[in-house]
Amino acid sequence: MPTVGRNSIGRPPLKQRLILSHLQERIVSGDLGPRTRLPTRRDLAEQFDASPVTVQQAFDHLMRSGFIESRGGKGTFVV
Repeated sequence: MPTVGRNSIGRPPLKQRLILSHLQERIVSGDLGPRTRLPTRRDLAEQFDASPVTVQQAFDHLMRSGFIESRGGKGTFVV
């Protein structure tokens, strides 16, 4: 049985991958530098026509990979 939130071959769903790669590219390129606040989950959900849960899953992956950190009610920032 596949993991929840992943397709049958173990990859995150398309919109989650799009959001993830978009943010990773902006971070790696320096467009979003250290200590830069990321767009809100709501803004990204609207931009990518995705659910807030999908955006959160992309954020979770970026956090596990060390790209970003969440600061409670202050937002999510590039590490």
